[in-house]
Amino acid sequence: MRAIPSTRGETGPGGSCLAPALVMAVLVTAVLAIPGCNEPASPRAQLQGRSVAADRCTAQPLAPFDCAEIGGTFQTSLRFSGTVAAIEAPDEFGRWHIGVREPSGAEHRLAYQAPDQPPPVETGHAYDFEIDRAGGMPPASGLIVRDAEGLVFAGASDQGIGDHVLAGGIPGVGLRLLPPACASRGAGDCFEAAFNQALEVSRADERVELVQGERVTLGGYDVRCLIAQQVKYNTRCRDFAMVAVSYTVARMK
Repeated sequence: MRAIPSTRGETGPGGSCLAPALVMAVLVTAVLAIPGCNEPASPRAQLQGRSVAADRCTAQPLAPFDCAEIGGTFQTSLRFSGTVAAIEAPDEFGRWHIGVREPSGAEHRLAYQAPDQPPPVETGHAYDFEIDRAGGMPPASGLIVRDAEGLVFAGASDQGIGDHVLAGGIPGVGLRLLPPACASRGAGDCFEAAFNQALEVSRADERVELVQGERVTLGGYDVRCLIAQQVKYNTRCRDFAMVAVSYTVARMK
């Protein structure tokens, strides 16, 4: 049964990672019952007064970011440091496999997936990894990667900023979902309406607003908004939910 989520709306400057390969942010017609389903986003009753271009209101969600430790559980929280030993080309589902070896010899194998974005790490380099994951359909997934120079990459998919993953925020990056200022994109078998939102991203003195499908360079980072939406569900599909927010922040090389 779905529950109304918390509405934690912002993280200040400051979070793990394998969704089922076929889970997309668009309408899913077959829903698997996995224990611990995430709560869906709740629509706002009134649209705000901001003016939004029509094409931004009809922009469709992209595939969500996802990352997980292969062999891990649905509920995962990992912190480790190690050297990237191997990066395998994407499989038939578009998942890159990354091998990481800790100084102790312990090994981790990660599955990473982001649309048109290869892994932000390089073989032979050492990184700190922070991985969050919450089971459900769809799962929530978060990843932060750092090196000696600071933040390398951050990405997440969730029902709200910090709702289930990366609750501690992202170092040096502020994130906030703005109230929807668009009419609904339409309806589907399992939802009555879907409203595009803007994802506000800030770093230092710079601030941008992105809708799903948009990207921008901000303070030396490539910022992508994959999904930003509120959905009003109907009662026909039990436990059905769509990702409400998904993004990546990658340091420019």
